[in-house]
Amino acid sequence: MAQKTSRKWLAATLTVAVLVLVIFLLRPSPIRVETAKAARALLRVTVDEDGETRAHDRFVVAAPIGGRLLRVELEEGDTVSENAVVAKLEPLPLNQQQREEVLARIEATEARKRQADARLAHAHEDHEQSRRDLARAEVLAKQSVLSTQMLEQARNAESTSREELQAAKFSALAAASEVKVARAGLVGMDAGTTPRKIISLRSPVAGRVLRVVEKSERVVSGGAPVLILGDPSRIEIVTDVLTTDAVNVKPGAPVYL
Repeated sequence: MAQKTSRKWLAATLTVAVLVLVIFLLRPSPIRVETAKAARALLRVTVDEDGETRAHDRFVVAAPIGGRLLRVELEEGDTVSENAVVAKLEPLPLNQQQREEVLARIEATEARKRQADARLAHAHEDHEQSRRDLARAEVLAKQSVLSTQMLEQARNAESTSREELQAAKFSALAAASEVKVARAGLVGMDAGTTPRKIISLRSPVAGRVLRVVEKSERVVSGGAPVLILGDPSRIEIVTDVLTTDAVNVKPGAPVYL
């Protein structure tokens, strides 16, 4: 009798153990979650897009005429001063057609210089007008006659005109340098004489060498780029955004890079 009772308890114990094991195996595993403390804060809405950096003002030093370019000693990143010699070119003798092309190039560069000078004068006048407008706006804002929004618009207009004036100055310098380079092509009309004529290619502005297009000595054609100069401290970001996002980007909005 005692043996039967022991068997019943053993069977019951095994049954309970099996049930517990089945329940443990079939129960759902817990899901890991992240918790954080809720708090009030500002909501930042951003327009996220990829872009590229580039020099704001780039200057291409090119060969004015065809000739043998001597080896360029400068490297990318080297500092150059304004009017410094950055490369040298030994011109080849010109035929009649090439002579006419040199003269035509000189006329074209002189026309671009006159256009750049006119743009510089116009930009200077616009900047002076924006400075006067900003001065009046600041006075009216102190008297509570002008709204804060109108004052910010006047400041943005003055800042924009100042940047345009700076860009116009660089364009005028580049145009003047192009005229010098084009006039240097006149040396090619006397090529083949003794002593040998050498054209010095000079930097139109002070800056750094961004790229050396032609490093080794070789024969180049007229207009072939030799070096690209610029100011690495004046870098701009170029980004393409959708039209629906562009309408939400306002002048003066902060940019996070």
